[in-house]
Amino acid sequence: MSKVYFTGDDWTMNATLKQNGALYDASAATAIEAAVVYQQKNSDPTQEISTTSQLGNAGEDLANGLIVVKFPSASTANVTKYDQDLLIEIQVTNGGEKITWPRKLFNVQKGTIS
Repeated sequence: MSKVYFTGDDWTMNATLKQNGALYDASAATAIEAAVVYQQKNSDPTQEISTTSQLGNAGEDLANGLIVVKFPSASTANVTKYDQDLLIEIQVTNGGEKITWPRKLFNVQKGTIS
């Protein structure tokens, strides 16, 4: 079972990026961006929230493709699609080239404690 994230909480998500089967060296990246995306079958995806400039987060190992993305509670409180699976999309700008990784599912539930 995938980890459950609650609206209104700080979200920290780790991802190991690979390209052509090998770990992706993101050590020269100038930007790492992420978005939480909702998509119904046979429809275009819609972005719920996004975050930018995700460089220097604790636990990263960019040379070995390990990135850490953080969404603050003020942003996650604005997620309107909950009690279901959503997708995270990650894009890295490295050497002037933008690369987007396939979306990964994660579960979001409505937080009730304020």
